[in-house]
Amino acid sequence: MELTAAATLHFQACPPPVDPGSDSVPSVQNTLPHFLQEPEDAYIVKSNPIKLRCRAAPALQIFFKCNGEWVHQNEHFSHEYKDLSTGLKVREVMINVSRQQVEDFHGPEDYWCLCVAWSHLGTAKSRKASVRIAYLRKNFEEDPQGKEVPINGMIVLHCRPPEGVPVAERQRGALGVSQMC
Repeated sequence: MELTAAATLHFQACPPPVDPGSDSVPSVQNTLPHFLQEPEDAYIVKSNPIKLRCRAAPALQIFFKCNGEWVHQNEHFSHEYKDLSTGLKVREVMINVSRQQVEDFHGPEDYWCLCVAWSHLGTAKSRKASVRIAYLRKNFEEDPQGKEVPINGMIVLHCRPPEGVPVAERQRGALGVSQMC
């Protein structure tokens, strides 16, 4: 009696069987999943988690793998719809990556994630997306120095922005003055 109850619970937790032909149209029936959207490199600013997204078709399942480990199913936000132009089921998945997760990772490379999508023919992997913590040092490596300039005169202000991730850039501001973005 207990064995039957356990078997029933296991059966209910498994996804229902899928007919491989139901997600395909003849022109793409024999293809592996194709990524319509792959995860992009991202920077965590302050304590705001970032969102990584993947979208693939035809795909029976799609999950994230970060630093070689599968992300738990409960941490995935999934959406499925049918592409009206191809008739294919498109699966989309999103995860949040927190500052704490990135700080806790101590590997030989940056924290990274990729998507793996399955179809009845096999699997496909997306590109790896790096996740880094953004920062900007407070002090300029070379401060701009003020100078007197005659009206309608030209001036060049030299400066090197502070160290940061991503690297700080200079932009021209009002009146053509170069400033940091």
